[in-house]
Amino acid sequence: MANSDSNRSPQDILDAFHANLPLSKLNPLVKAWRGIADDGIGPNSARPLKVAVLANHSTQFLCGGLQLALAKRSIQAEVYEGGYNQVEMDLLDPNGTLHAFQPDVVLISLTTALLAMRGVDRAPAETAAELSNLVENAHKALGARIVLTLPEPLEEETHSSAWSITWRRTVNDVLRERLSKTCVLVDLEPLIRQVGARNWFAGRLYVAQKLSAHPDMTALIADYLAQHITAAVSRPVRLVAVDLDNTLWGGIVGEVGWQGVDLDAEGKGLGHLKLQRFLLDLYEKGVILIAVSKNNRRDALEVFDNRPEMILRVEHFADMKIDWSPKSDNIRQSLDDLNLTEIGAAFIDDNPAERAEVRAVFPDIHVPEFPADIIDLVPSLSASGRFLIARSTEEDKNRQEFYRTEGARLRARTVSNDLSSFYASLELKLRPHPVGVENMHRVLDLIAKTNQFNLTGSRHGASRVESILATKGAMAWAYQLTDKFGDYGLIGVVLGLPEEDRTLTIDTWVLSCRAMGRTVEHGIFRHLCDQVQGAGYDRIKGVFISTKRNQPVDGLYERLGCAPLPAESIDRRCYEFLLDTHDKPDTHVELI
Repeated sequence: MANSDSNRSPQDILDAFHANLPLSKLNPLVKAWRGIADDGIGPNSARPLKVAVLANHSTQFLCGGLQLALAKRSIQAEVYEGGYNQVEMDLLDPNGTLHAFQPDVVLISLTTALLAMRGVDRAPAETAAELSNLVENAHKALGARIVLTLPEPLEEETHSSAWSITWRRTVNDVLRERLSKTCVLVDLEPLIRQVGARNWFAGRLYVAQKLSAHPDMTALIADYLAQHITAAVSRPVRLVAVDLDNTLWGGIVGEVGWQGVDLDAEGKGLGHLKLQRFLLDLYEKGVILIAVSKNNRRDALEVFDNRPEMILRVEHFADMKIDWSPKSDNIRQSLDDLNLTEIGAAFIDDNPAERAEVRAVFPDIHVPEFPADIIDLVPSLSASGRFLIARSTEEDKNRQEFYRTEGARLRARTVSNDLSSFYASLELKLRPHPVGVENMHRVLDLIAKTNQFNLTGSRHGASRVESILATKGAMAWAYQLTDKFGDYGLIGVVLGLPEEDRTLTIDTWVLSCRAMGRTVEHGIFRHLCDQVQGAGYDRIKGVFISTKRNQPVDGLYERLGCAPLPAESIDRRCYEFLLDTHDKPDTHVELI
């Protein structure tokens, strides 16, 4: 390499980082990266994120690796490193430096080597309960997302009767039961299996340097944790489009018939069944599935109808495009019908020509390579980290019910004479809820993950939202939507802050893509106008900050009847709505 690490560009440094780097090569990259950050040269497109790292082992190398691993995922991390084994003190001190840092994410890494040895006089369930209480209280106090590593295997676990296996199983069961709904729980055991115990463990280095694993594992651990942190703040995959022939099953159904496709779990069909089970797991965690296949529709559906070995069924798919059209056309149509974007979508197909076509048309859709042997597909998909769902909420799971009924909505649209009649036929009802403790998780998820309908690109964490809630005269509303087909759940958030001259400025306005295109935004704005006027304000000020993804709402304030103010810049425009003189927008949504 011609350039020294200090002269490398940001992209050169990120390209050089990978999970298998030894510490001797990782540290110079970290030093170079931090030098770039100190000079203010970091990538402009990276999302800022405050990450606190707390551990009962040394984290000096881990923190640097974590910054690089997150930067490779377009996250510019500001990292707070807690003191060695000061986890409880950091979390519990409301006046300490951790609370002042106001982290978006708190990573808690507790190695079994110390955690178990200091609790020998307590039952493992008691140790787990104390840890759960600590984490739950920290979550409430900080309002940050918590990522907790589960106690990892010890080097002495060479047989099934080892004491620590039973200890870990009990502790981990309690942690999963108590914390899985609010925290991201990370199991390091798959990593240890991947690299082997001889490469992972270094007991003498824990004694000498307080390292929980061999230092050459640092980049691997950092990359693995970065996968989970990234998945915690933004869902990596929302939709998977999947081929059928030679992908979900072996063979071409049009040639061999539904009886002849290979679904033999004791033969080559195993790889296809593993893919189906992999996709079913994603489905159960809220990922949308669509089938995209060049086939006679009747032939393909007969496999679903007549082969009991099939793990995926027709009802698992939000859409099935089975015809002879180009797959890129069918994917585009499905995305349009479901009101989704290519961001967060993936396409799985055994045919390299089909993969090339979709890549060319949709550069933001993730199209993984297909291995020579189908049996290797699921391991490669899992190892990529692109399909990791770190935490699945009830809202994620309920999303499937919405998309199951979306087909009925689309059919209703085709029989309506015009859009106005269609919207009226949906019987849309909007229920406002004040933002508070009971809906804070969903509010933060919407703010963190909404891209298309996000007027300012806001990515507020809990501390910022709570600051807005504490501001006198502020407005904070969350909106739930239903129609005659079902419940959309909580789909929108508006946060407003008071200004001089009896003006309320909309700081944040996000709306789930599920609710876009149904005049829901008109209903939200109408409700906000009523609330603002009732609170004694004269006008609403709206701000639109252009991002790469929010073009669908460019011009929204004009459509709502707001008057433009002198532009601050090309990418930042302001509008005002005078409550006494402007007409409130029409809507097909009933406020309840």
